[in-house]
Amino acid sequence: MGIRARAAGAALLVVATLGSASAERQLMVASAAWASLTPDQREVIELVAKDVWSEGETYGVRYEDLSERRKTPIRREAMDRLGFTPQTPRGVEA
Repeated sequence: MGIRARAAGAALLVVATLGSASAERQLMVASAAWASLTPDQREVIELVAKDVWSEGETYGVRYEDLSERRKTPIRREAMDRLGFTPQTPRGVEA
């Protein structure tokens, strides 16, 4: 193994170690934030997350998925419990 290969291997190891330390720090911050929520807030977040992922969207939540037109009963209940007031979507007659 040449000097360049060893240097590249060492650099890769350093980068991988830094990345894992950063990910671990983010996990600790997220865990602390989750722990600071009330049980009711956690339940609402879990309900909405379960509802979103049950739609088969494996790539994340798009902005348009959060619009009033796409709100399911679970999402509406979660919004009510969090104190949001429902709004009529633009272009929809009452």
